[in-house]
Amino acid sequence: MSNLPPFTTRRETFADGLTIRVDERGSGRPILILHGGGGPQSVAGLAAGLSKAHVLVPTHPGFEGEPRPEWFDSIDDLALAYLDLLERLDLHDVVVIGSSMGAGSRLPWPCATPRA
Repeated sequence: MSNLPPFTTRRETFADGLTIRVDERGSGRPILILHGGGGPQSVAGLAAGLSKAHVLVPTHPGFEGEPRPEWFDSIDDLALAYLDLLERLDLHDVVVIGSSMGAGSRLPWPCATPRA
């Protein structure tokens, strides 16, 4: 049996009707885990095993009943949304783990403006 606290859910709302659901728990270095086409349950085991970090598992817009604005239709949109999320939450030195499509959404990030 795990002594870890349960995940809490937050929703962050951005311009143009985008809302991102994030399940999170813990403290320490932030780890953002991006799921693939199987949805967030496909990375649940990994997220559950991380006990010494601030673990964040967002649900991509359009998955598991989460709304997806009509304009939101590409991997680039997904990558930019998560960059905005990290900025909104003032998270730095974040480890990003992506599974399948989640890994693909990470690919455009090196092109983004570096943050100090």
